[in-house]
Amino acid sequence: GAGPWAYSLDNAIEFDGGFLRVGSTCEPAASGGRVNFVFQSCAARWRALELPLPPVGSGWFDVLYVDEELRVCRDSRGDLQVCARRK
Repeated sequence: GAGPWAYSLDNAIEFDGGFLRVGSTCEPAASGGRVNFVFQSCAARWRALELPLPPVGSGWFDVLYVDEELRVCRDSRGDLQVCARRK
């Protein structure tokens, strides 16, 4: 295997004039579709102002569907997420 916390996962919410980006390290569970993660970085930008934020937290998500373009998962808060790969 690749070893604990060998993968990275970056999430971004982009909107007119800014973004919120969070970086994590992650590790798939030995079986099933669960992925555990720990936040490593966070930043927000609104127009010309960009701020680093403290990366607080960890959790997991269960992969319900994945292909080359989409990942559908349910996270540790119970939220259903549809994530598109950025091209």
